[in-house]
Amino acid sequence: ADASTVAEAIRNYRVLFFTGGDQSRILQVFRNTNPRSAEAGRTAPKDSAAYRAVREALQSGATVAGSSAGAAMMSD
Repeated sequence: ADASTVAEAIRNYRVLFFTGGDQSRILQVFRNTNPRSAEAGRTAPKDSAAYRAVREALQSGATVAGSSAGAAMMSD
């Protein structure tokens, strides 16, 4: 999720769709969270380059959508 080539590709997408599954796994990759550390209060999320690129794409007019966990992980 921190590869510059991945982030650049995401910035160029006009539609991003996140499928279902386990929302915590999506967040572990995009926000670099570790549920065990977060529960213990030891780790604050660190946004990955891909996560920042999704936010940039959204701000520039891209559509970001998802189903099930892919939608639930976008609560913020």
